[in-house]
Amino acid sequence: MPYLLKTKGTKRGIQALLTCYGIPTSILDIKEYGGPVVSGSDITSDYQTEKFYYALPFSGVEEITGVLDSNTAGVEIRTNFTDDATARADKQIILSLDGTELRIEKVDTLGKIVLEDASANIISSSNLDLFDGDFWNIMIATGSINTGTLYVRKFAEKEMIYSDTKTGTLLNSDFAVGKTFNIGNIDFIGELQEVRF
Repeated sequence: MPYLLKTKGTKRGIQALLTCYGIPTSILDIKEYGGPVVSGSDITSDYQTEKFYYALPFSGVEEITGVLDSNTAGVEIRTNFTDDATARADKQIILSLDGTELRIEKVDTLGKIVLEDASANIISSSNLDLFDGDFWNIMIATGSINTGTLYVRKFAEKEMIYSDTKTGTLLNSDFAVGKTFNIGNIDFIGELQEVRF
């Protein structure tokens, strides 16, 4: 109780009150304005915000395996990749679906997303700054007979700041009922936030 009185009207006070009732503080985005005037500067206030996200970490040993229970027209993944250059393998497999493989290939300090099917058909993105710590949306969409599209997008504050689309040949039979999928691999180091089939 003394802490609540001491921090009354502040961000810490609101977080303490939420904690008292068992509510996680991460569900409420608290924006705090104000602060002392910095002498000798035209800056009059501070703006602070906290950024929360939930993701499943992969450190190179985790793997999720399953079987498709219906035909799917594509897969969408939201993930980020480690920025530790020493920990990165030259190729990191994010998703394998029977004969199709979605992976990252390191190109100097950059990387590119590569989609390869069982017949060695390849669809590849441009070289990107994938290891910047931000989340990237990657989507594979199957089209008409043996065509596929690879979408790579990056969002910041609900605004798309990067988009790359590549279309090519892709075996659509890899996305059929009963096909086994693996997410993660020995080489994949990063965080997985979302997967949609």
